Amino acid sequence: MESNYNKLPNFFIIGAAKSGTSSIFSYLRQHPQIYMPSEKETHFFRNESKFQRGTSYYINKYYRGSEGIPFRGDASPSYLHRYDVVIPRLKSVYGERPIKFIICLRDPVERAFSHYLHAVASAREHETFERALELEEARRQEMPGAWVHYASDGFYDDQLNAWLSAFPRSQFHVLLTEALAKNPKEEIAKVLFFLGADMNSEIDTSGRWNPSKRARSRTLSSLYKPDHPLRRLLALMPDEMRPWLRKAIRRANFTSSTAYPPMMPQTRERLRSLFEPHNRALAAMLDIDLSVWQ
Repeated sequence: MESNYNKLPNFFIIGAAKSGTSSIFSYLRQHPQIYMPSEKETHFFRNESKFQRGTSYYINKYYRGSEGIPFRGDASPSYLHRYDVVIPRLKSVYGERPIKFIICLRDPVERAFSHYLHAVASAREHETFERALELEEARRQEMPGAWVHYASDGFYDDQLNAWLSAFPRSQFHVLLTEALAKNPKEEIAKVLFFLGADMNSEIDTSGRWNPSKRARSRTLSSLYKPDHPLRRLLALMPDEMRPWLRKAIRRANFTSSTAYPPMMPQTRERLRSLFEPHNRALAAMLDIDLSVWQ
């Protein structure tokens, strides 16, 4: 393990999902001192089969070619809400060695709806947003691994409490999606300062990465289902070809989400009330101003 440590990532973008992590990933991978795998989400510390293959597999698959680059990152936003699985595995691999965590948090109301639109576009969700919220608690009990927990994934205070109980506060940098959208250069400069990377490198922050999409075809969307027969053919393809094919399917099938009806006002107000105590607890925990979420 000692020989592998200097080849492992030394920082993680752990979430929250649908909160701007794709933009942060895309900005940081432009930096000459930072190595990010070509495939954004490794899921290594969350995925049982990957984790059981060990750190040599992790390094060879995602970090080959990163030798000599001082900052190596893993951007897997599922880590934030799967803290029960991820934290013990990080501890087992890193022990007390310092690692850094970047967390981007979005207004949980907007995040929930964006999460829902993503699930619809990926053919994982066929209910209305309101019905999906009604079903959420039952789904959490019946399908704990399914990514359809739109409201509960926005209980950031519960998630951060687990992470801050396991690692020192100094190892975390928290930014808000709204601030990232308003002034990306300033927010990325803060991230670079946190990491200790050169802040003078030019980074293009003009692009918007991974916005919510609408599916043109349910048939193409069904290819994302894990039980689809064609997924077995995908498994036979070389590793380097799979991300390319997935991107090609997304380009062919997905368009802007603006064609979806907006969230119903009464649903928005109900979610505002649901998240209010969680947001208040989060603001106190992190000592940050969350009034932008009002």
